[in-house]
Amino acid sequence: MQAPASALCISLLAILLIALSYRVVRLRQKLGVGLGDGGQPELQQAMRVQANAAEYIPAAMLLLLAFEINGGATWLALLLGVVFVAGRAYHAWGFSRRKGPSRGRVYGTVLSWGVILALALANLALLAM
Repeated sequence: MQAPASALCISLLAILLIALSYRVVRLRQKLGVGLGDGGQPELQQAMRVQANAAEYIPAAMLLLLAFEINGGATWLALLLGVVFVAGRAYHAWGFSRRKGPSRGRVYGTVLSWGVILALALANLALLAM
């Protein structure tokens, strides 16, 4: 069985994660910090943006893949996956621009949580069939 929606979204999110990781590496080089955050607020923030993505992406993509493999509609998997990708990108953008609450961070979180919840419920519904 193929899972094209999952493959697309996992690939896009891997690229996002590499971009966020690269930002951390660049800041480490610029600030001369080899381990930890060196007490540098800019590096602390970049590390949290990267870590936040790394925390949410795996669970969401496992749920998406399970949904698609277990017979969920590809169009729905694609829709939910694209919304999750947009949410993660929006969150990373908003969180990178300011430490406190921001529109991007809030909307990105709502989109991400909404997709994770929808996929969890959709997977449970598929199991009940």
